[in-house]
Amino acid sequence: MQPRLEDSLKYAARHYVPEQNLQVGLYDLDSNITQNPGLKNQKLILAVRARNNHNIFIPWNQPLTPQSELLSADVVKILERSINLTVNPLTNPEGGVRGGLVVLEDIRYQ
Repeated sequence: MQPRLEDSLKYAARHYVPEQNLQVGLYDLDSNITQNPGLKNQKLILAVRARNNHNIFIPWNQPLTPQSELLSADVVKILERSINLTVNPLTNPEGGVRGGLVVLEDIRYQ
């Protein structure tokens, strides 16, 4: 995945990678409070596995998360999905790459 992102950002290459497995964690911020899981105001966050330790999850979109706030695998609900992945470069009018867009398409069959 990372080489495709780098290629897209460097050379404005578009990539399509079908049928990849994605595994993330879902963490209930209010898990220490007794609460009805059916409540609409439940506060859930997405967490991704740490690269160097698959028993640790990092809260999504929380830059520079201190070690003490990382989540252990036993407090997150593991979600596994089969996805199609598309990497699209974002370019300026002169053709220079300004960033990239990663599109994840859930391809669960029911």
